[in-house]
Amino acid sequence: MKKIYLSFLFSFLLLTSCDNPLNQGLKTTDSKERLQFAKTLFENQKYSQVIQLTEILRKEFNKQPEFMEVVEMSAKSNLELKNYGLAQGEYKELYDRAPRDSKAEHYYGMYILALSKDLPDYNLDQKNADLFLSSLTSFKSQFPSSEKIAEFEKIEAQIKEGKIRKRFELAKQYFDTQNYKAAIYDLENFMSEHPESSYIPECEKLIVESKSLLAISSVLAKKKDRILEAIDAQNNFVQKYPELKDWSDSYLTRLNLAEKARQLEEESIKNREERFGIKPKN
Repeated sequence: MKKIYLSFLFSFLLLTSCDNPLNQGLKTTDSKERLQFAKTLFENQKYSQVIQLTEILRKEFNKQPEFMEVVEMSAKSNLELKNYGLAQGEYKELYDRAPRDSKAEHYYGMYILALSKDLPDYNLDQKNADLFLSSLTSFKSQFPSSEKIAEFEKIEAQIKEGKIRKRFELAKQYFDTQNYKAAIYDLENFMSEHPESSYIPECEKLIVESKSLLAISSVLAKKKDRILEAIDAQNNFVQKYPELKDWSDSYLTRLNLAEKARQLEEESIKNREERFGIKPKN
């Protein structure tokens, strides 16, 4: 116990002294000695200081065996510091330099892990998410037996679900902005593209509402047919989702589509009678 304490105390004093490993690493002219100072800093989780030394070491060990060790130490430090873009670049560099090395799977896996740490929210630009998906496809092709695949596929599923959600919300925007004709078209397209999506019931509900509201706001020449189409859509919706019958009945009552359809039919008959001089029966 005493030896462990003394070892810890020595490391602490070394790191906090004026002549700590960073200062020594910057001062020395011996590259191998500088590398040892970088390792000491890494072991003590001084990642920002590690990166200062590895920037020098990369140049000193370029095209030498130690180069890969230096870059990996820098990549790990950047990952710990949440500098995910820098970590991605360094792990990709390691893999590209040694695609057939025994550590190639590790390098590529860490590259994908770094990508997964820097994914955007589903409603933002998906450039990094697309890069993750394409890189994972390549990883699975090259390392089909990797134990990391299961973990990465969970992230893949989340990304794909986010893309579906974004697609649904884009279609729903037409309804929210009262562009009902476009809403019907795009929501139906969404259903064709993602027939197994959990958003399908909400899509069909919005289509019923869109057809109903479109019918009410239509010009007289199109109103009757669109009202009948909306009523059919509501009936089909209730057959498919009987648990939502109360909502459908309430919605139908509020819009009073059936009564509007009856009135339009009566007006149509009256107009025909007047046009052709047909007298109504008593």
